[in-house]
Amino acid sequence: MKKGFLLFISLFLFARENPFVPIVNINNPSPIEEIKELQKIAFNVPSDARILNKIKLIYTNVDGTLKEYEIDVNQGLDWHKVYMMLDARELSIKEDKEQKTELKVEDKIKLALNKEEEKEQPIKTPEIVEEVKQYKPLEYTFSNDFNVILDKKNIHIKTHNNLLREFSLKNPNRIVMDFKTNYVLQNKHFKMEADYVDEIYSGVHRNFYRLVIKLDGIYDYDIQKNVGEYIIKLK
Repeated sequence: MKKGFLLFISLFLFARENPFVPIVNINNPSPIEEIKELQKIAFNVPSDARILNKIKLIYTNVDGTLKEYEIDVNQGLDWHKVYMMLDARELSIKEDKEQKTELKVEDKIKLALNKEEEKEQPIKTPEIVEEVKQYKPLEYTFSNDFNVILDKKNIHIKTHNNLLREFSLKNPNRIVMDFKTNYVLQNKHFKMEADYVDEIYSGVHRNFYRLVIKLDGIYDYDIQKNVGEYIIKLK
């Protein structure tokens, strides 16, 4: 009799109102309902990134489990840029608004032209002049026979001095070049606000002249020798 009484109490304590409702859903709100919907997100890539092969998304499924989804991209990257993920419909809505605005402007122009034609006056079309900023390489002078020109990913070292050796250093990333020189040079230091290169400085040693190029990230490079110059091609 005591065993039957204890069994009855146990069944009473663990009984549920609706036994067909899963236990995980009772007083357990879904994490999907508590998080805000993604509108847009901006992100950078590391300085050694050159190609975006895939985008891997890890998301929460409707049942609360994690899943993975990959998107093939296979496009080049510029780590200086900021990339963004957003709803493509926002762009289409913005383009539609811009097109409507342009149509309104065109209607105003047509109305003005019609009025001018009624007055039988010659119509003068105003000339629109747009200023185009031309890109100019940056040049830094160390001596009469030693100049450095920054042209995006190409670094031109204008000199007739022979290159003795070159090597690279990390933390920070630098390219070091030693030149043989027969005349006296001075130590110089240039800081610049440009992509790819942060600083260029030189040092006078007993038997050579050292040029150090401090980069803003991780790069591979090649050095090409031409008449009167060396060209560093960053990759």
